[in-house]
Amino acid sequence: MVKERKKLGLGLLPLAAIFLFNPPIGGFVDPLPDVIAYLLLFAGLRNLGDLNYHMEEALASFRRMIVVSAFQLLSFFWLFGVSSPKERPVSILLVVFTVSALEILFAMKGFREMFEGFLYLGSRHGSSAVFAGSRSERDKNATEKTAFFTSLFIVVKALFPLLPEFASLTIGTYNDHNPLWFLYDYISLLRTFAILLFLPFGIAWLIKFTKYIRSLMQDAPFLDALTEKYRAEVLPKEDLFLRRAIRIGTVILSIGICLSLDVYIDYISVFPDFLCPIVLLIGFFALRSYTKRDARFPILAVANLLSSAAVYFYSIYFYDHFTMSLALYAEKALLAYYTFCVLKITDQIFFMAMMLALLPSLRHIIENYTGFAPLNAGNFNSEDKLRYVHGTLNRRVNVLFALSILAAVGSIFYILFVRTLSFAWWVEFLTCLALVFYFTTTLRAITDEVESKYLLS
Repeated sequence: MVKERKKLGLGLLPLAAIFLFNPPIGGFVDPLPDVIAYLLLFAGLRNLGDLNYHMEEALASFRRMIVVSAFQLLSFFWLFGVSSPKERPVSILLVVFTVSALEILFAMKGFREMFEGFLYLGSRHGSSAVFAGSRSERDKNATEKTAFFTSLFIVVKALFPLLPEFASLTIGTYNDHNPLWFLYDYISLLRTFAILLFLPFGIAWLIKFTKYIRSLMQDAPFLDALTEKYRAEVLPKEDLFLRRAIRIGTVILSIGICLSLDVYIDYISVFPDFLCPIVLLIGFFALRSYTKRDARFPILAVANLLSSAAVYFYSIYFYDHFTMSLALYAEKALLAYYTFCVLKITDQIFFMAMMLALLPSLRHIIENYTGFAPLNAGNFNSEDKLRYVHGTLNRRVNVLFALSILAAVGSIFYILFVRTLSFAWWVEFLTCLALVFYFTTTLRAITDEVESKYLLS
């Protein structure tokens, strides 16, 4: 039985606007991350996307902006971990220019489709809030005014952090005929000036957008009509929520396992290992309605989170005070190295246990929500086809556990032999890469079989 949903999610949109209205500091440091804003927009409009094509298009654009804004966050590690100080100003310009261009392209389309969706739904279900403020056909209504202001906001938000970064192009251009050769010396002042100019505009947009959404939420007849339409047309489609949860959950799980890859800069992992169990937990809870009630995975994921955090922060301490070569002969360094080994081995044991606890949930999905055999399965009867599909996917799940053990052994091999073997990191990286590749392709195979089973629903 599908749980009845009384709220359509509009209350998340003003919260999204709070995370969106501020410009990033220095082009990339965002105290209120845009990725959270677009996640909230996606969650807030998801139910309306089932009712209207324009909302569905808006969701697609906001999904792309989640990726773009996540790239903006992760670029921090590249800018300050990989690029050299000499190249950093131009690298910042490249990142900010890319993000700004994609923001204008995707975010503007997303908001435009969102407001088109409100206009369509408002005209079909008699909304007074959608068409408020229009005294004649020539006058723009509240939705059109907010849409125009939002488009202007997106352009200004994209350009203001970008313009100061062009000062990086004046570095090293000193000559008597170039009056701007010193411009980058004032980059902090230029960035501050851009923020101060933009902030009043951003606050004005925040107030206007919030006021508009609040008026929609107070339009009781309109919301009642949408809720009734959702209850009548969408809630009976149980497979819709199943397929959506499987898609979202498997994507999140795939991202989580990718974060287990260790890429080191000065022996410190670029992406801390404790991010992996955090994201895997999120993916697990996204699938919780369609898996067994089993507390083992959350408990072991938390244990792996704590152990991997201990490894990460201890590695920072270790490499701040010692080196691996010093651990070959210095007693204090050797003792610290042994502690490092114990923490790493413990962490990998928890990782193996966590992966083993995740597999029953995947098997539950396989046994209950997949069923169609591939075309080359032969002329089997229905039970044979079912057994064929389940057997194929369950064998992949068994291989996943073997690869999880292999990846853990690879990480243990790295910490034990990094002092003496130059290829120790490659052993860790390749074993973990094999797990990542097979895990993501297995989840994709499960998702495809779920989609196939409910294709004609």
